[in-house]
Amino acid sequence: MRAVAILLLVSAAAAGIAVLVPRSPDLPPPGRFVTVDGARLHLWCTGQGSPTIVLEAGLGGTALSWWWLQPELARSTRVCSYDRPGLGWSEPLASQRDGRSRARLLHRLLAAAGEQGPYILAGHSIGGSYVRLFRDQFRNEVAGLILIDSMQAGYCERMPGAEETVHSLAARLSLCRRAGVLPLAPVVLPRMAALDELPAPARSAAGRFLRSPRHIEAMESEAAVWFLTLKQVTQVRPVRDLPLLVLSSESAGGPVRQEWMPYWREMQKDLGMLSRQSVSRTVPGANHETIVVNRVHAQFVVRSILDWMCAVSL
Repeated sequence: MRAVAILLLVSAAAAGIAVLVPRSPDLPPPGRFVTVDGARLHLWCTGQGSPTIVLEAGLGGTALSWWWLQPELARSTRVCSYDRPGLGWSEPLASQRDGRSRARLLHRLLAAAGEQGPYILAGHSIGGSYVRLFRDQFRNEVAGLILIDSMQAGYCERMPGAEETVHSLAARLSLCRRAGVLPLAPVVLPRMAALDELPAPARSAAGRFLRSPRHIEAMESEAAVWFLTLKQVTQVRPVRDLPLLVLSSESAGGPVRQEWMPYWREMQKDLGMLSRQSVSRTVPGANHETIVVNRVHAQFVVRSILDWMCAVSL
């Protein structure tokens, strides 16, 4: 029986050779390519005005994560999103992938593209840690921060089983990459149901990225330094009077379990206390994934951002 199972696995691998090196997504990249450190990175900037809002996706996210948000925000100001190296349309880059390194790379990307601050940095999930580390290193170029259901150091250890979940995800990503059998990815990795919230072209492209070897490898590398990134966040200087908007999910869902929600809400409350100029809002009905990719939830996020920008004169 074991021999049969191995034979079936090998057969599946052989039959899936076309999937191992996926075709280009049916959806062309919405932005342009900018070369940084020898790699072509995908940057999508739309709209006019200042300050420019820079969008930082969560683990494995791409510019497609902001499909509903970016066009609406771009009606009022300039907005940029991008794909980190190896993710989405961006080429891989042999560099460190901890939060501080990601922030410095984003800074070089924006400079190479000719984008100018001041920036409002908006980060979702672990992307919230990346934007806090960007602000810590380039303080004079940041006019405000938006944390969208962001992570906070120390809370994974407090949520039962959360730390093990992160390590398990990294191990499963490594299995997919080392086995070289990407057709297994939908089985080995947790299903990202939130992709269903995107329109068909974006959903198809995002799904294909999740079967791409380089995308899987980039996710694995970021997951492997998850706790290092969170540790780096504990060392950032206080934001004090920096305008800060904290947007939080209301419901469990995606990677956030129901039993974690009391800790999650406490974490969001703590994030709201980082600055004396902070505003906190809960997005009705949203969970950790849908808060950015569901159209209705994204519209609430857009209104909250624009109202906040007016209130603090950004």
